[in-house]
Amino acid sequence: LILPETDYILISFLRSVHLELVRLGQSVNSVFGIRILSSMIMVFCLLCTILYRFWTVTTGGDSLENKWTEQKLIMMWLTFYLYKLLLINIICGRTSNL
Repeated sequence: LILPETDYILISFLRSVHLELVRLGQSVNSVFGIRILSSMIMVFCLLCTILYRFWTVTTGGDSLENKWTEQKLIMMWLTFYLYKLLLINIICGRTSNL
């Protein structure tokens, strides 16, 4: 198979990026191990549960005042766990660049 020069350069660049991502994943896994994995799984499950609860409250038959109150509480928890998820990702990204 003969590839044009630009395709060959692109494929070799993508291969090197993939290799770097694999190395990065291995180093993060060796540093944080099972703790960060379990934390990310827990936050993801909680986010899914919170979003499901938000959907059931929004489509439910409660009064508008009850919906509004519960939606505010759900949005606060959703914001907290999204912030936690983003913070974990940012910290992992910064430590991997050291």
